[in-house]
Amino acid sequence: MVQVLPDGTYLTVLIDPQVRGKRRRAAILAAAMTGEDLTDAPAHLVRVIEYDVPDREGNGTGELIVVLTTITEPAAAHPDELAAAYHQRWEEQTGNDQLKTHLRGPGRVLRSRLPELVHQEIWAWLLVHHAISVLISQAAEAADLDPDRVSFTRVLRLVRRTATGTAAFPPEAWDRALPFVLAEVTRKVNPQRRHRSYPRAIKRARHNSYRVKKPGETGTRHPGPPTINIHTSTPELLDQLRLSGIGLQPGYTAPSSRSTAASSSAVPCTFGPVNQRRADSNHHPPANPSTTSTASGV
Repeated sequence: MVQVLPDGTYLTVLIDPQVRGKRRRAAILAAAMTGEDLTDAPAHLVRVIEYDVPDREGNGTGELIVVLTTITEPAAAHPDELAAAYHQRWEEQTGNDQLKTHLRGPGRVLRSRLPELVHQEIWAWLLVHHAISVLISQAAEAADLDPDRVSFTRVLRLVRRTATGTAAFPPEAWDRALPFVLAEVTRKVNPQRRHRSYPRAIKRARHNSYRVKKPGETGTRHPGPPTINIHTSTPELLDQLRLSGIGLQPGYTAPSSRSTAASSSAVPCTFGPVNQRRADSNHHPPANPSTTSTASGV
């Protein structure tokens, strides 16, 4: 633990495991604590967000979830926004499905035969997917909708139908055509997604620390967005760890003592669309409110 930030999250250092010398590791940690740039060092300064989801009714209730990010400035991203983004990390698979199955076509291989042309074709697919995603985002923002509710396949068919008819219009006409395109994109939207959460478990045992999913374990459906308890640290905790020498270990994460009232507290918040949370300036609670409950966490 290097520094406790005003929002209750803290900074730590991840050092390359190949750096085994105690003096070298201590020098890197000392540089991080003095605010030096670690760009050229075999280490990364990261911000740590700790939280739990108490609404899961078993299957991970009370499990401490730790998220690391290189966004070290609290003003750039609030803890609840990062927690929400972490819970949506699986949407990367949705993007792969959009690109490989719907845009390119199932089972279709690249037609280029030379390496340079293959690279060019891959970039073409990625640019088209990015352009469609930007169009979906703009349409959803204009209609005050979650972009997840806009069907990618429907927008793709719309783009394919209009590409030949509008390819020749001058660029200055795009400003007049864009509002009609955005309205057509959001004319029919998907139903709102159900609020669900699942325990962090894997189907088959592997060489990692995740537990194996038990028979009968299912996800939890919530009547609304699940509640997230953000665990906040205090400068007093950092001082205690430095005095004991424990917090000077690189990559250190505080143990169960973090559950004491003197070390941290749980700030309840609720997930919602990121754009709505950004618009609500009163959504983000203070770092150490006096009315919050004590965190159990582990």
